[in-house]
Amino acid sequence: MQKKIKTALVGFGFSGSTFHAPFLNSLPQFQVTHVVSDNPELVRKTYPTTQIISKQSILECLANEQIDLIIISAPNSEHCSIAKQALKQNKHVLLEKPFVLDPIQGHELIDLAKERQKILTVYHNRRWDSDFLTLKEVIKQGELGDINLFINRYDRYRPEVKYQRWKESEQLGSGTLWDLGSHLIDQTLTLFGIPDTIYAELLPQRKGAKAIDYFELQFGYKSGLRARLSSSSLCYSPGPKYEVHGSKGSFIKFGQDPQESSLIRNESPLNDNFGQESSSTYGHLSTALGSKQIPSLTGTYITFFKQLYNAILGKQEPPVSPYEALNVIKMIHLCEKSNDLQKLIEVK
Repeated sequence: MQKKIKTALVGFGFSGSTFHAPFLNSLPQFQVTHVVSDNPELVRKTYPTTQIISKQSILECLANEQIDLIIISAPNSEHCSIAKQALKQNKHVLLEKPFVLDPIQGHELIDLAKERQKILTVYHNRRWDSDFLTLKEVIKQGELGDINLFINRYDRYRPEVKYQRWKESEQLGSGTLWDLGSHLIDQTLTLFGIPDTIYAELLPQRKGAKAIDYFELQFGYKSGLRARLSSSSLCYSPGPKYEVHGSKGSFIKFGQDPQESSLIRNESPLNDNFGQESSSTYGHLSTALGSKQIPSLTGTYITFFKQLYNAILGKQEPPVSPYEALNVIKMIHLCEKSNDLQKLIEVK
């Protein structure tokens, strides 16, 4: 009989309800037994019989011996303290990205997870985006030759500042560098590894904005490769999501992975067409032989949870290593340092 991983969701805002619950509900390997939230009405729409615990009583949830896995989608500033308590109670831990706010916190959690022999991983789900999976395959096939320029954008049009959202406040870990930048940095490190230099420009661009809502990062590599990562909240008509230019050709890709939109529409991850892009947003590969459309691979966030299950059973490595997630935090800190000093920073 297949073991069920009894799971507690800590936080049931947009992330918990949209990016975690649908996959947990679609996989028989997981059973959500507890939800920590101060919005029971929202939780009941998804989990009418699950036990709901207030944030004030979170320690009661973490100490429950029946729970195997704690999934944390609380505000970034609370990640470390909740994860630490969960690990001390011998729970496996999945943290929403970004991992933590400081590398020291990350090392502390990694050491504690090792000591307790528990899985510690971070939800860098954008590794399983349709467009990113396709991009990886295009690079792997070698038709682009040696890559010299990689451009990764996450633009959107959100001109109004929503002050009630903690991500738009002045608290530590707010702003788009920590939010969207975590994805872009993780994807870049996955493709090319740690850069040798970093230059960053960060600013609140919208009227009245308190948190960073625009960033442009340049990662430099000794090979000559340059990676440009950027995000703006004022792009009504965004440019390409990806541009990859190599010695033999270029790959240009517009559009976004469809999984988030499907999840917002309450579509099941088990639908046959879930994660499949429209042909209108397929990328184009151009070389001396001509130009051709590259059909996008299917996006598969559900793969993360399947791999997490196997990792908990000791059959597979976790889907995202905590060391990889920690490297993202280190890069964010160097980006902030570069912006503060207005200079190129060497990565040591």
